Amino acid sequence: MYSPEFNIGSLILYVTIAIICCCCLKMSIRGIYCSRSEILRTDLGYIYTCIILILFAICRKVSANIGGADASNYESIFLDALNSQSKYDSQEVLFGVFNRIIRSFTSNPILYRSICYSIIAFSYIIFIKCFSEKWMSVIPYLVIVLFYLKSFNTMRSSLAVAIFTIALVLLYKNKKIIAFSLIISTVFIHRMSVLYIPFIIFYFFGYKFIINMGLKRMIFFLILYSWITYIIATSIQTFVLGAMLLDGTDSYYLQKNMNGSIFDSSILLLPLIALLIFWFITNRKLNVDNRTEFLTVCIAYDIIIAPAAILLGMWRFNEFMFLERLTVWGVLISLYRIRFERKSRILVTLLFVCIFLGWLIYRIEREWDPCKIMPYIFIWD
Repeated sequence: MYSPEFNIGSLILYVTIAIICCCCLKMSIRGIYCSRSEILRTDLGYIYTCIILILFAICRKVSANIGGADASNYESIFLDALNSQSKYDSQEVLFGVFNRIIRSFTSNPILYRSICYSIIAFSYIIFIKCFSEKWMSVIPYLVIVLFYLKSFNTMRSSLAVAIFTIALVLLYKNKKIIAFSLIISTVFIHRMSVLYIPFIIFYFFGYKFIINMGLKRMIFFLILYSWITYIIATSIQTFVLGAMLLDGTDSYYLQKNMNGSIFDSSILLLPLIALLIFWFITNRKLNVDNRTEFLTVCIAYDIIIAPAAILLGMWRFNEFMFLERLTVWGVLISLYRIRFERKSRILVTLLFVCIFLGWLIYRIEREWDPCKIMPYIFIWD
């Protein structure tokens, strides 16, 4: 019988996977060819990353409080998908349909897990392939493993994030109908996605407004609309609790943040604003293209929605656009690094590697227990 406990071997494994995946991503982003095949040579690093992440997820042992706090519950829901009634028959029905479809042809939890985590890993790859620059730093992508580890616990919300991420790539490629359909569908996978449905409206009416305004106007705009979303969230919070529309965990988190101050969200809001300011200033040194503008709009929306998300107890909102933030950090690091002489750039690179690895380790140490992601036990043990 295993029990959750901090395990240095698991931590080393997680950091090792982060480094290997980062190197594989660099291979494809930089166009380092390692195959004679015309089809494979530029995508081989992406393929390696996807395979490593999928194997990492499916080779872990899943039981009570091992392999993710809710992992065994999701596998039980899958196994009973054809035989029992659940909340997914009336709420978040797409997740219920998804489980029933897979359960109709297999009862193997490993295969079920393979399908789920293939979707999640694939969303990472297509986003990075679409938005990364050949010259940018890949160091921030070390942190991808943190969010992937969290999906061991919150697989359903991570699936919603994956579909949302794929939708953003399609939206960038101007496939609006499919993209908007996918964004709307995410709310039927996890209700937290309701916070990101308004992104459709924001994209239509705020895109040109955001990218054409000056820095001071942008800061004023973001603070104003963050305050507005806070006021709206306060009203919704009171109504939902009064009407008893939620129960269980959802109701607990909502009540926990009752009467919360907008300043309570500043811990997450200020770093986002600082990131956007640095990004906005740096844009002058870039050949501003559609990718730069799209990432700017995504981060702006993330800032606006943050106070409402925190007040409503939806702490996982920061997982929806984490790839956008990491990509921006990659560009900023590269632009900072070129200020130094060639010999000094190695030290600057090592500094940022230490910063992001340190942040990864710190976050794992903070979240391993609530997420129950330690120890990592292989299924054959």
